[in-house]
Amino acid sequence: MIDTTILVLAKAPEPGKVKTRLSPPLTPEQSCSVHEACLRCTCASLDQRKHIRRILAISPDIATESFGSFLGEDWLRWPQGDGDLGARLSRLIEQACAPLPQAVLCLGADSPTLPTNLLDEALYAIARFDVVLGPCDDGGVYVIGVSKPIEELFADVRWGGEEVFSQLRQNALNMGASIAILDGWYDIDHYQDLQRARADLLKASASASRDQLLRVIESAL
Repeated sequence: MIDTTILVLAKAPEPGKVKTRLSPPLTPEQSCSVHEACLRCTCASLDQRKHIRRILAISPDIATESFGSFLGEDWLRWPQGDGDLGARLSRLIEQACAPLPQAVLCLGADSPTLPTNLLDEALYAIARFDVVLGPCDDGGVYVIGVSKPIEELFADVRWGGEEVFSQLRQNALNMGASIAILDGWYDIDHYQDLQRARADLLKASASASRDQLLRVIESAL
């Protein structure tokens, strides 16, 4: 029985359009390689989990059919559609909950070193709370979980800024929603984040996707 959907939102890899804050010092091609390795690692970390529907939501829409050949056979590929991130999240969550309402966790591809226990906690919490938020060190979030579609959660959020987490939390409070706040983690957005990710990957259990990400990062440092 599927009781939770995990949506991974990602851009199709194209030099100059992904991980742009890494370049410089990285070249656009190196930044693109980091982005794709992060995405592969994030998706691979979900493959062994049971009773979860996995969806990769891709931007731009035209890449939906051509990108994602590395995914397992049980993954779905959806276009993200138009609008800001809040509009896209609202629409994707509504789609994921039709015809039967269910919990949805939304992840990006920027936190490939996310510890397994934090994802476990998110899955546990979303069965008990209306909203689950995992804050990032830069003020963003690495996961947004909802127990049902809640469009108001994304109202007036300034995506990409330093107050995304606090704005989402305040929106949830204003709605009277119950909230679970997870421990913080980090995104790979800036050059210094690559050093931290390298250290975490060296300590982590080996896997093909983690090893690939480590090689890509080490070649870029």
